[in-house]
Amino acid sequence: MTNFTINPAGVEALRGIIKDGLSVAAEQLTDDIRAIAPRDPTRPPKDLTRPVTGNLKRSIAYEVNDNLEAKIGVNLQHGLTEGKTPIMEYARYQEFGTPNMPARSYLRKGLIEKWKEALDVFAFYLKKMLK
Repeated sequence: MTNFTINPAGVEALRGIIKDGLSVAAEQLTDDIRAIAPRDPTRPPKDLTRPVTGNLKRSIAYEVNDNLEAKIGVNLQHGLTEGKTPIMEYARYQEFGTPNMPARSYLRKGLIEKWKEALDVFAFYLKKMLK
């Protein structure tokens, strides 16, 4: 009988490569989504004393977590330079709207048009790193 064991350090190294590949693909997909995100300059904020922060394109961000999940959405603190913040629930409100706010779909079109390219980027990265 043959014993087959997996070195725990090798598993962690593989997880790191996969996470890095997801980051590369998510960054590419995020850039693609930013490029086609809608911009509505005619819609000022309801409270004109507040700054206009609705620049959806600049607030689109991604994160890859330790569960090897890549998320793309709106980062409400996109102007900060001190580390990344989690993708916020606000992304859902922008995508689907609320009773008081119309939907500003920014994800669906980009995902429909560009998911295959992101998958190809991920596969290319894995092939390159695992040779």
